[in-house]
Amino acid sequence: MSVEELKQEILEERPELKEFLAQNQEKTDLALELLKLRKLAGLTKDALADASGLSVEQIDRLEAPSGDLPSENEVELYKSSCRQHSGR
Repeated sequence: MSVEELKQEILEERPELKEFLAQNQEKTDLALELLKLRKLAGLTKDALADASGLSVEQIDRLEAPSGDLPSENEVELYKSSCRQHSGR
């Protein structure tokens, strides 16, 4: 499932979020991409925290559809941990 398909699924369930998603598009797209990677890897937030060294709070912030964009280091650590787990 692509990020756009995931976004459409969310909007079907919660149409009131359309304006919110539009205002926070860059952060929302990143959050959905990361969430998709974690789900495809079959990781819970706790398992990803153990594998990556990130805290569950950091993972929550990375997967949040709004807020500040995270650092490139955090994003890469998240992604590489998901890739390593899914490659097993």
